[in-house]
Amino acid sequence: MPMTNHLTPLGGYSDAGAQMLRKMSENATLLTDFLRFQGRVFKHPASIALEFFTQKPDAAFIATAAQWEKAGFTLTPGSEAIRFFDEHGKTIEMFDFLQCEEEAPPMIWAVTNQNLAAVKEGMGIPAESKLIDGLVAKSVDSELIVNAMQMLNVPPQNHAAFQRSMVSSVAQIIAGRLSVNGGNFRVQTDNSAFRSLKSTEQRMIFLAIAGKAARGTLRQIENIVTETSVQAMLAEQEAKNAELRRVAESQREAEAESDGRGTAADSDRSADESPDRIESGEAGRRDGLDDRTGDPERFQNSLVSGVQAEESERDSDVVPVQSDERNIRAASGDGAVDGAGADRQLRDGVDALHGGQSSGAGGSDADEAQLPDNGAVSRPE
Repeated sequence: MPMTNHLTPLGGYSDAGAQMLRKMSENATLLTDFLRFQGRVFKHPASIALEFFTQKPDAAFIATAAQWEKAGFTLTPGSEAIRFFDEHGKTIEMFDFLQCEEEAPPMIWAVTNQNLAAVKEGMGIPAESKLIDGLVAKSVDSELIVNAMQMLNVPPQNHAAFQRSMVSSVAQIIAGRLSVNGGNFRVQTDNSAFRSLKSTEQRMIFLAIAGKAARGTLRQIENIVTETSVQAMLAEQEAKNAELRRVAESQREAEAESDGRGTAADSDRSADESPDRIESGEAGRRDGLDDRTGDPERFQNSLVSGVQAEESERDSDVVPVQSDERNIRAASGDGAVDGAGADRQLRDGVDALHGGQSSGAGGSDADEAQLPDNGAVSRPE
């Protein structure tokens, strides 16, 4: 496998990477640190993770120059890339976020106590089971172990030891990603199988197999967390819209009650005044009958005016609700979250470029104690 200090094959390793692999086989703590790092950049191949861990161990987010630009970040002029080449000989240059001019890194997703139940349900993990144990069980099966042993020429009698090492390695990678944003998972590394591997190439293959197994699980978790965040946003917006509708309905009822009281008062006054109007009317009719000089046209006009007045009164009893309905629709239209749009926005921003910071060791084994309480996504300031 070709190696060079300046250009690394994807799936391979540089001279510095080969030295790091040998050191990890002798040092369980160093292996644990790398596995955690590999989890934080889980979307990248193990070979990219190894070169950045070797040359830039403080790297948190890794991307090409084009990816950084698309995400709205600006690389510092003169930044030196870590360079790789693929099977077609194409050169790929990768940069870390610390080489960007911006201070706030990309948004990242996280499993928290708020979405833990949704993650367990989505992954088919019983509520009473520990999250890490359930995720590892989903990631590593007997077929993976058998295939990996054959690929690495591990004798059958070492099956149990090899399985323990592979399971603990996958667990460390998953824990490394879930530890972003304050999570704190304690996982013990078993490096016996990794230490027993004969060649540097075998060690690289071991890490690639573990990384691929963890990657599939972490992608599923990312989808669940993202979808849960979108649904929470939609539910929050719907609650706001429902409150707007409730307030508008209360206003309409209050206006209707107020108009009803006004109409009743007018009716009472009309009832009190009607004897006087009847008496006055009778007198008027008598005067008209007695007065042969009365004006018939004037009498007709008075009847028309009376009908128009009654129509006007009926119109005034109608409660104007159309303006309130327009306000509700406007508030709903302006404030509502489009599901597909929100989902795309979250997926573009959440962990778009991988990474984060892992927490230290220690803490309780309970999921609730190991996970942060804050929301599912964050953008550190």
